Amino acid sequence: MMFNHKQIILLVSLLLVLFSCSIFIPNIGFESDNDILNFINTIDNDVLNFKNTFEKYILNFKRTINSDNIKHSSNVGPRAYASTNPNGFVVSTSTSIKTIQTKQVLNNKKKWVNTYSTNNNFKYPSKKFRWVTVKFSITTSKYIKVSNNPHFPKGATVLYSSDKTNATVIVVKKLSTNYQKIPNPYLSPSNSCQSNNPTIKKLAKKITNGKTDKAAADKILAYVQKKIVYQKYSNTKYGALKTLKLKRGNCVDSTHLTVALLRAAGIPAQYHDEGVYNEFGHCWPLVYVKYKGKNQWLPGESTLITGKATKYSYTAPFSKTAVNWFVIRDFKNIKPDYNENLYNYWW
Repeated sequence: MMFNHKQIILLVSLLLVLFSCSIFIPNIGFESDNDILNFINTIDNDVLNFKNTFEKYILNFKRTINSDNIKHSSNVGPRAYASTNPNGFVVSTSTSIKTIQTKQVLNNKKKWVNTYSTNNNFKYPSKKFRWVTVKFSITTSKYIKVSNNPHFPKGATVLYSSDKTNATVIVVKKLSTNYQKIPNPYLSPSNSCQSNNPTIKKLAKKITNGKTDKAAADKILAYVQKKIVYQKYSNTKYGALKTLKLKRGNCVDSTHLTVALLRAAGIPAQYHDEGVYNEFGHCWPLVYVKYKGKNQWLPGESTLITGKATKYSYTAPFSKTAVNWFVIRDFKNIKPDYNENLYNYWW
């Protein structure tokens, strides 16, 4: 039987009392019979009091031992029992927090459904997308000595041992759900495409009369083709807004302006470019509209080619062949003449 520190201190105290009595009695002297009689009466009373006190200590000592055994001694399982309930003994419980994020798209039936395609923004630029973030807790409890008719929480996952005496109970609880709109990249502004600028928005509305079909997109393309004069330089220099004010720019900036006007009008648009040897290239806009009964991306040529106003390069609408004049693909194996003897007629 194991004793704790309180029990040991109690036993030592009792032994010290008995030892003190044994030392005290032999050293007492008596001068008369009355002294002896008084001492005997005193001893009788002390012994009686000591007996009563000792019996109380012993009783409390037994209760302490018994209660301690009840609390900690068991042949069923470890001392770490958290509690008991009608389902059995709970030997452990743990809770973890998890978060899941899912991408959703608004389908034609106006219902949000999960989507797992990484390219669906490009395939469906006119659709709405959002992120759904769900936070939930997972509580796992382990039971032993499971009762015959346990009543575990509704909806919990219960995994029993082979003999049905032990069980692991998993409870999943939703804590919160947050929705975050995904901006449409083909309708959003950027550093060089200031589609949210009041001047550009006002012009886009004037050109399209508030419409978002292919005819409206073609009007924007024609405006840029006629108004912006080509200026030779590399990459971007002005951006959409300054190109509009200066009425000049290279293929990159004329495309910036076209895309900005299209997006300001609510028509999905993006850039496309190709080049060879990193020395020569071209940029043009793509627009997402309904064409021949089908929603699709169509290229357009926004750059005014001075002295070369062909049907493909000047006031040509968005179409599959809008940039056929740009034959850079045919020159991938030919080294460009950087004195522009080969390419100057394109500009």
